[in-house]
Amino acid sequence: MEKKVVVDIQLVQSNECGGSYHMEKTGLTRSLKFLDERGLELGILITDRHRQLGKFLREEYPEIDHLFDIWHIGKEYVSELMEMVAEMCKAGDTNHSVPDVIPPPLNAAFEKTPKVEAVAGKISRYA
Repeated sequence: MEKKVVVDIQLVQSNECGGSYHMEKTGLTRSLKFLDERGLELGILITDRHRQLGKFLREEYPEIDHLFDIWHIGKEYVSELMEMVAEMCKAGDTNHSVPDVIPPPLNAAFEKTPKVEAVAGKISRYA
């Protein structure tokens, strides 16, 4: 079999590992141990953008390709985008509409007037 999909879920309580910040790394460590004990190799691992996990994987498992899940990347991107547009509004930059400052392909989501108005309404709270 060329491709294998492995799913492992670990339940970690914060009092087991010194606080909630350490829970993700503890769960990941347990999962990697679980896979290793069964002789399974992990080629790609997708996680959120927790800095502790990135450092741990770079140092302890450099052979694993560590990728970030799209939801967290998109969430951060949209937040940064909204901040940028809000700053433009505060600065009085009226030369651009919301779709102009959003790069393709995301700008397609704002082509319809109701969405543009909805975003503009949210941005106006910061202006």
